[in-house]
Amino acid sequence: MEGATFAAATAAADNIGIIAVLLIIFVGYFIWRSKDDAKKQDEERKKHKEELEAMNKRLCDREDMLIAQSEKREDMLRTDADRREGLLREESAKRESILMTNMERQTASLDGIMKTLGKMESRLERIEQKMERGERNVSK
Repeated sequence: MEGATFAAATAAADNIGIIAVLLIIFVGYFIWRSKDDAKKQDEERKKHKEELEAMNKRLCDREDMLIAQSEKREDMLRTDADRREGLLREESAKRESILMTNMERQTASLDGIMKTLGKMESRLERIEQKMERGERNVSK
């Protein structure tokens, strides 16, 4: 087979000329080489595409993780804020209860003072009446 190829090449060289045969071999070599380079470029393109897809997937996964952590942090903050609000409400209710108790005590104390002042006023009026009677009796 190789002999036939060589014989065909030498016959072609005789017919067409050595330069034309070399030119055909040269063009054939570059066509074969360009096909090989195209295959390598396709392989590299696929490799880069896979790397980009993997990188995009990692970025999406990281973004999802960060969003989940952010949501978890927000839930924790919301829970803590609700707890603090509840504590503040309880404290406020306690203070209000204490203030109401103090006001009731003060009101009771003021009622007692008013009663005492009322009794004192009535006693003073009786004393004045007795003094007026005594003065009338003395002046007569």
